[in-house]
This record gives sequence, structure tokens and C-alpha cells, in this order.
Amino acid sequence: MDFDNILLEILNEFIKNENIDIEKYCNRYPQYKDALLDKLIIAKLIKQSFREEDLSGKKLGDYILLQELGRGGMGIVFLGIQPALSRLTAIKILPPSLTHNKEALKNFREEAKIIAKFNHPNIVPIYSIGNERGVNYIAMSYINGLSLKDIIEKIKDRKNIDTLKASNILNILQEGTVKKQKISQESITLERSPEFWNKSYFDFIATIGAEIADALNYAHRNGIIHGDIKPSNILLTKNAIPMIVD
Repeated sequence: MDFDNILLEILNEFIKNENIDIEKYCNRYPQYKDALLDKLIIAKLIKQSFREEDLSGKKLGDYILLQELGRGGMGIVFLGIQPALSRLTAIKILPPSLTHNKEALKNFREEAKIIAKFNHPNIVPIYSIGNERGVNYIAMSYINGLSLKDIIEKIKDRKNIDTLKASNILNILQEGTVKKQKISQESITLERSPEFWNKSYFDFIATIGAEIADALNYAHRNGIIHGDIKPSNILLTKNAIPMIVD
């Protein structure tokens, strides 16, 4: 077994239990003993930086982490602030378990570089990528809104759903949108015309679906396949503009 695969096996075990028996691996692979011990020290430092109690005020490049927003297999997302421009940001961080996976790290960086060149109203803009003390991150626009999954949960039990209008969805978005303190400026999003809110529920869904399809087509034509499109990965701004994330 080569070093990368050995290291990945150890890191996966380490994520579950910090007190792993590293000597077991050193005895099994004596040729890699020093390198494994060095990597484990780095992994411990990285894992400490992910502990929730340590996140407030932690700095990554030009950004300060404020709180965790969510996590998945390919990243942990934090709400952050960029003090120099007084703006909220979303900071996606490569999980510790993938830090030493060369292919995952390459994909993480290369896809960010491609998406950063995109100019589409329904794809979240990327501001920068970086590495701070072994932590790889992508900084992007923060979308203050609700996911399609949230919207579905709120209306799935309603009777006579065919009587709903786009204006009803607007009310849900406005009620559910988290209000941030005015310590920074939210991204300015597109507006909808007043006529839009008179659409029927089904016309509203068709419009949102068409906008998402156009964004996916744009990404695919430019070399990016999303691979995990689902309601939780589509955010609606407070003006019901769909934004593809993750």
C-alpha cells in the first residue's frame, strides 16, 4: 500500500477517534514512521481549528469566521466576514479527512478557479481561494435566504396548494430570512418585477426551474458538472432568485 492510501486510512480513523493507536501503524509501516507522525500532528491542529467552540473570531486569510452554517462530505461552510470590504461571506473549507487527499484537494482548488470566472445570476460568485495553517478554503458570496428544501417543508402539508401564488412564497421567504445585524453589507441581489408576484404557484415553480436549468447548462458548457443538484443545494434569495451552491 502506498503512503497516500495509508495516510487516508489513518485520517479516516482519526476523524472518528483522536486517540488512535498510531504506533500500530508505525510498526506496520516503519518506512513511513516519521512522515506519519508529522502528518498526524498537523491533522490534530487542523481538527482543533474545526471545533465549534474555537470558531468565533478565527481568521482565514482576509476573512473572520463567525459561525458554522452546515457541512457535507466535500466541505464545511461557515458564515464569515471580510472586514476590509465590510461584507458577509460564505467560507467553504475542505474537511480535515480530505486535506491530504491529493485528488480531492486538486478538484477543490481547480473547480473553484473555474467557477470564479463564471458570470451568471444564478451561480454564487467566488471571491478567493486560499490555505491558512493547513486549512484549504474558498470564500464566496453569502446568500441570505432559504433553500428549496426549506420551502418544500413549509408548504408540503398545505391544502389547496393550487391556489397559492408567488406572493405566498415571498411571504415565506421574508419570514424565514435571517436578519443579520448591520455589521456588514449583504450582497445586493436581483429584484423581481411586481408582476412576478402575481404568478400562480405552478408558474412560479416553472420559472424557478427554468432559471436553475439555465445555470446548470451554463456551468456544464464551461466545464463544471454539479453532480449533486437537490433542493438543499438551491437557495432562494429574499427576492426568490435561485442560487446554486455546494
